[in-house]
Amino acid sequence: MEAGAEPGVGRASEGGAGAGPGEGEAELGLRVLRIVVDVLGDRDSGLPLDQVQHSHFQDLGGSSLQAIRICARVRKESGVTVAPEELFDADTVGDFCSALARTAHQSRTAHQTHTAPQARSTPHA
Repeated sequence: MEAGAEPGVGRASEGGAGAGPGEGEAELGLRVLRIVVDVLGDRDSGLPLDQVQHSHFQDLGGSSLQAIRICARVRKESGVTVAPEELFDADTVGDFCSALARTAHQSRTAHQTHTAPQARSTPHA
């Protein structure tokens, strides 16, 4: 991860597929940041992740079509569902990535808590 980078959006929900059970917020946030960079086409231009992370999506030339592509890839690759509006509403791309990862992590944790097997008490004779 880039020095000083802390990727990891708001009303996201987890779809379940793809995001590994051991994948933490930072890893998912970095994965989402890389998806954003890839869709924006900045990988070839050498724009550093740090710069993308600290910029607003529209300041990077992001369009609504690219936002839809980013959200589709996030869902496909991590199982996390997020609305394209979240990219435009976030102050920076890094904020988007962090909030999305945090929400997905909280959703996974809540899901694991609700699906954990309950201990059964056995009556004593």
